Amino acid sequence: EDFSFLADSVEGFDPDQARRTEMSEVQVEIPRNADSKLLQQVNLTLKQYPGSAPISILIPNQTGTTFKKMNLAFTVEPGFELVQNIETLLGPGTVKVS
Repeated sequence: EDFSFLADSVEGFDPDQARRTEMSEVQVEIPRNADSKLLQQVNLTLKQYPGSAPISILIPNQTGTTFKKMNLAFTVEPGFELVQNIETLLGPGTVKVS
């Protein structure tokens, strides 16, 4: 009735190096007050993480109550560092990986 586990080797887990096996989608919510300079910074930051996950940005309408989804022409590797860098630019909770 006891369970046991046998392993040939054990390695430390590094979340920055971990890769997701299933297809992910990344959505970045752009703040209503974003200017073109901020959008360029977001674009350059995203391009630093090439990968296979599709990415889209959510652009708010004038009231900020609804968003228009725009799919980008490139893909990214979703990971902790990408999320952290984009959220540093745009604020907490602006990146969703599904």
